[in-house]
Amino acid sequence: MGLTYTELFVYFIGILIAIYLYGIKNYGYFKNKGVKYIEAYFPFIGSTSTYMLQGQHISDFLLSCYNKYQDEKYIGMFLFQRPAIFLRDPEIMKLVGIKNFDSFGDHPFPMTDEMDPLFGNALLTLKDQKWRDMRSTLSPGFSKSKMKELFILIEETAKDYSRHFVERASKIDKNKNIADKNIIEIETKDMISRYTNDIVASSVFGLKTDSLINKENEFYRLGKLASDFSGLRLFKYAIASAFPKLFKIFNLTFLPKEAISFFRNLVESSIKIREKSGIIRNDMIKILIETKNGSLKHDKNSTDSFETGFATVQESEIGKRNVSRKWTDDELTAQAMLFFIAGFDSTSNLIIYIIYELACNPDIQKKLQNEIDDYIKISGEDISYDKLSSLNYLDMTISETLRKWPPFVVIDRECTKNYLLPPPNATSTQSYQVKKGDPIWFPIYSVHHDPKNYPNPERFQPERFSEENKSSIKPGTFMPFGIGPRNCIGSRFALMVAKAIIFHLLAKFDITVTKNTRIPIKLDWKTINFVPDGGMYVGLKLRDF
Repeated sequence: MGLTYTELFVYFIGILIAIYLYGIKNYGYFKNKGVKYIEAYFPFIGSTSTYMLQGQHISDFLLSCYNKYQDEKYIGMFLFQRPAIFLRDPEIMKLVGIKNFDSFGDHPFPMTDEMDPLFGNALLTLKDQKWRDMRSTLSPGFSKSKMKELFILIEETAKDYSRHFVERASKIDKNKNIADKNIIEIETKDMISRYTNDIVASSVFGLKTDSLINKENEFYRLGKLASDFSGLRLFKYAIASAFPKLFKIFNLTFLPKEAISFFRNLVESSIKIREKSGIIRNDMIKILIETKNGSLKHDKNSTDSFETGFATVQESEIGKRNVSRKWTDDELTAQAMLFFIAGFDSTSNLIIYIIYELACNPDIQKKLQNEIDDYIKISGEDISYDKLSSLNYLDMTISETLRKWPPFVVIDRECTKNYLLPPPNATSTQSYQVKKGDPIWFPIYSVHHDPKNYPNPERFQPERFSEENKSSIKPGTFMPFGIGPRNCIGSRFALMVAKAIIFHLLAKFDITVTKNTRIPIKLDWKTINFVPDGGMYVGLKLRDF
């Protein structure tokens, strides 16, 4: 005898209740542990449901979490179903990120090489000893001497872009309204992503792509595809976090399979051609060949200084070891692909916000132009790697942009062995044990916008990073490229790419707001990066000399 409709309905409701209870099973985790926490209201989604459902950008959501408990050194939250610790105190950040790195050496990113053959092998997602070996292997490729070789290619591309816009501005009809004379309106995200695309194509793969002219070249198209961390990609991340086995069952990959195939073929063919022909070019393919052959070694005469800028991160002792390990083609290709994505997206975001802030702050722009003009009078219109450090106000401007618009809203670590945190506030005596596998969040954007660390944080003020003032910046409160041994290996590269294009643009142009410049910026809440909703428009006006 079959089930009645009433019985089927009861079973259905029972299944829904069971799913709901399973989805919220961890949400009471912090109640008796003396840790204040951000509530989670919906099953499986966790504490982040607020910003997801309200259309709020994650930076605003995390800042509100950070500000909610002013007296706490850390608070709890839920990443999907996983209990996580959200740090607020710079001293504990240094404790977790630097001093006790052995207990927090991995990212909790749920990707493995079985789930995605390239993204799972990238330096960002590698764990344990394999990450240490890869970091040590690649570190010499990002040394001062290697960056000086790459800077020649970067400088060439920056000058090409400046010349392109000078030619465009010179062709504008002089009979137009005087207010528009010699002004080009550009959508900055599009322009700069093309610039960083051409930089990475040249300095990583030895290709000349000319993305301003050949607008839909395959390299640029697949770069946009690979670096888009919104929509479906965020959904895939959620699946990988909550149900990693589904990735393998359904043969899913985090990156589009078209992009995986493209990068794999490009790197493998480039290496084979160069090895066969003996071609030597100072780019990332050369570094990968040296890595493959075991000939990439640390420069013993190189000093780990801040010659590229105040924000340059220092390599830890982990990155300075010599490693003898054979790497597969996929493991090498993964690093080239990650370097491309970081250059295409994170570096381009840094540059567009420098341009935006200069357009909105013409007095700051004028100070920077004066510094550039003074340099050109003495040394000419070319800028070398060694001369970058002489442009102090340029470095101050970029450092302030990194404070206000850091490349990452938040960075994370995963606890690799149980660890006892100090009490969460000054009145508590109860310590908190972070369990192996638990995530830890460093809210970089929130720390950078804390008035206790930076008075009037919404104001763009490069003087915070002057020689007189930067020594007063509290340790652990400026982390644009991360903290500790797992910081961003490419900070030198990002800084010199940004400095090169800003130098050449400001030498020729005033950057202005236009009727389409949105002030303040509205961010696209569907992404985890600082992507302007509707684009970011500014004007380029040829300077009168």
